[in-house]
Amino acid sequence: MVGFASSPSAGRRDGRRSLAVSAACLSAISVAAGSQNATPSLTCPPENFQTIENFNLDTYISDRWYIQQQMPVSYLPESQNRCVFAEYRKRTNKGLFGYEVAVHNYAEEVEAPHKPHDSGSTLCAKVDDASRGKLKVAPCRLPPLLAGPYWVVDYNEEKGYSLVSGGAPKKVGNGGCRTGSGINDSGLWILTRQQKRDEKLVQQVRSIAQSKGFDLSVLNDVDQSDCTKAEEEPVPRLEDPQPICPPADFKTVSNFDLDSFISKRWHIQQQQPVSYLPADQNRCVYAEYKKREKTGLWGYEVGVHNHAEEVAPPHKPHDSGSTLCAKIVDAASGKLEVAPCFLPSLLAGPYWVLAYNEEEGYALISGGAPKEESNGACKTGAGVNGSGLWIFTRQQKRDEALVNKVRDIAKAKGFDLGVLNDVDQSNCSKAEGTMAFASLMV
Repeated sequence: MVGFASSPSAGRRDGRRSLAVSAACLSAISVAAGSQNATPSLTCPPENFQTIENFNLDTYISDRWYIQQQMPVSYLPESQNRCVFAEYRKRTNKGLFGYEVAVHNYAEEVEAPHKPHDSGSTLCAKVDDASRGKLKVAPCRLPPLLAGPYWVVDYNEEKGYSLVSGGAPKKVGNGGCRTGSGINDSGLWILTRQQKRDEKLVQQVRSIAQSKGFDLSVLNDVDQSDCTKAEEEPVPRLEDPQPICPPADFKTVSNFDLDSFISKRWHIQQQQPVSYLPADQNRCVYAEYKKREKTGLWGYEVGVHNHAEEVAPPHKPHDSGSTLCAKIVDAASGKLEVAPCFLPSLLAGPYWVLAYNEEEGYALISGGAPKEESNGACKTGAGVNGSGLWIFTRQQKRDEALVNKVRDIAKAKGFDLGVLNDVDQSNCSKAEGTMAFASLMV
């Protein structure tokens, strides 16, 4: 048998060739193994990411929320993960920027003496998509263009939890997606109605967050034990910031029926003092109106008759007789203007019907739009024109429930109710004896 012996140089070449082949094989094996074990690349936000459906804002803001876990952000760092809560309420005055909700946040520093950080009444929210729980939050002084997203991702009032994020999680995190950590587009929170931590409930909400694609590693616990400081130091009321007067959405009545309105006498139950009707005449006040047969030189279509008595005996009467007239400015919106009949309508003052229900027997009247700020709300002036607020009822005897209903209407329209004083409608014999005014002809 003939053997084949290779030369030393050929052996070296063959050895190098074998090593190269072996390295290539190992590399191929490693790549194959890596491709089998690699985590698929994340898409953030997840393609199917959605917030809650059929969201009920009124229920959501009905009570305080306690934060059990939260993501550190620039305005709420990890060093403040103690006794954190949030509460909300509807604003009576949306202001210049249209913010519908007042926001109040509270937190304490973890380190003793647990310095509190309270937002007070500086924050507001605007509803972006009510049914999907999408709002925007910012300092009330800033326009909504600068507000950051506040999204209710999941919420169950019966179980008492909510999952909130600062918008969609657009950044790739540790096995999931996360929001930013600055001011806008930042944050993730687990909220519960009960302050005492329910670990099972917290874990349930964490699972919901994970199923939505969130990176749970961003969440840190909040200590909700021994939170006496917040209770001992009264939390400031959620006051509206300086109101915009008149309110942006201020309106009078719609589809006003003047003929029905002036068909009977109105008795005033509450009124704002004005120069021609001071508080010392808050007794047996009434008003009545009728169409004029002739509009006269200045075009006044309605005759006006006012009556009041002094509160102090002997209750001296003050009766306008047939000296006052009204001109219709906008019939459908209940806008008129009133002045002495001898003055041109150019000098008349606004008389606006803000609310009116003939069946229930009430009307709310103002001397025009409330343009002055007063106690966090708005009011008219207190002079002659552009002044006054009145609650009318058809029945002279006071119905407290009805008066309070009309007060609520006035409040909803942005009025400061502190300007209203009661009118005494008892024992008004003098008023009954006043001769009714006949058809006014000029």
